[in-house]
Amino acid sequence: MATLSEYFSRHEEQAFIGKAFLTIFAIMLIREYLSSLLMLLFILFPVLFLIYIRLQAAALDMRPTDLLAQHITFMPVMHTDKELLRKETPYVTYGIVLLNVVIYYLLEVGFDNLEFIEKNLLFLPLEPNAWNIPASLFSSMFLHASSSHLWGNMLFLWAIGSVVERRIGPQRFGILYLVTGLFGSLAYVLVEFLANGTAGHALGASGAISGIMGIFAVRCYFKSMVFPLPVLGIFSLIFPISLKVRLNSLVIIGLFFLADLSGGIGQLAGTNSSMIGHWAHLGGMISGMIIAGFLKLGKDAVEERHLEAGVQASHAKTGYAGGEKSIALVLQNSPDNPDALMPCWPWPDLNQSLPPLMKAGSITQRLLPRCLGTVSRRQPMPSRNTTRNTLKALIRLYC
Repeated sequence: MATLSEYFSRHEEQAFIGKAFLTIFAIMLIREYLSSLLMLLFILFPVLFLIYIRLQAAALDMRPTDLLAQHITFMPVMHTDKELLRKETPYVTYGIVLLNVVIYYLLEVGFDNLEFIEKNLLFLPLEPNAWNIPASLFSSMFLHASSSHLWGNMLFLWAIGSVVERRIGPQRFGILYLVTGLFGSLAYVLVEFLANGTAGHALGASGAISGIMGIFAVRCYFKSMVFPLPVLGIFSLIFPISLKVRLNSLVIIGLFFLADLSGGIGQLAGTNSSMIGHWAHLGGMISGMIIAGFLKLGKDAVEERHLEAGVQASHAKTGYAGGEKSIALVLQNSPDNPDALMPCWPWPDLNQSLPPLMKAGSITQRLLPRCLGTVSRRQPMPSRNTTRNTLKALIRLYC
């Protein structure tokens, strides 16, 4: 046991991923063997949650309403937590969402094009020919069977795609969206032909979105996601108030992968008659992970994980040693990265937080002048001059 503990202490990334897989395993066990208990907890959850809030508020000397506000959300959609790159607008993601909405409501619902779509734009088309087979590889990604199919996909694309695009860039994101969607469609058709000897016909953006999920699993494996859990039980159907449940993104993506694998196997065995394209999801997700590995996106992910850990630890009242270690690791690999230094300082206490870092030797003095312009631009306009003057004084003192 000591040897295993020492191994994971030296290999933090393996320990991080191992915890995610153990969480997935625990969730599956609970779902399989304690499903009846889960239903009871769902019914009793509002009362138990309010009791917890009262006790926790008393322990922290807070008002229950203030503590409750930190734990609930009115957004019933899964989204990433504490996104540091939110300032960069993911235009390609928003453009894909808009294009899908326009195509559905103007071309699919607005006009009677169902026969033409089925014959030419599904993949594979019902009446294949030399032009519609290659065209349908891409057209099928922008078609949906219903409004719920559309908005379910688009909400997930908004949550996942915007995070990935900010990290890999809009051009690469657009290309990989189409490429992984293509692999998803091909996987669905191939499995359908090998298993049943028939031509498969599919539509929807979920294969491409699953491809982006695969890239997310490699490039953003460290991210936490807020999963909205109805806090009022069955009454949440009337009052859409949800509890913020934070889970590692690998846990959520892993559960989706296993659900698709189980559903896909069930379809092949004849025990699952759903119309969901599980094999398109699996093909897209696996291709996304392979491409992300080929592009070595995991290296950037490790650096960003330590950067986020350092940023979060620097704002904590105690326990900054681990955060300082994370920042030191980032600067060791990227010594010219100003983000590894500047966001970690609480601005009201900047002159107090800098000397300990300088004495600890976790930053290089030559970074300070280079960071000056970056940090000043990030401040609200009224505080820019104050921040700039403070930094100049610190540079003169320590450099």
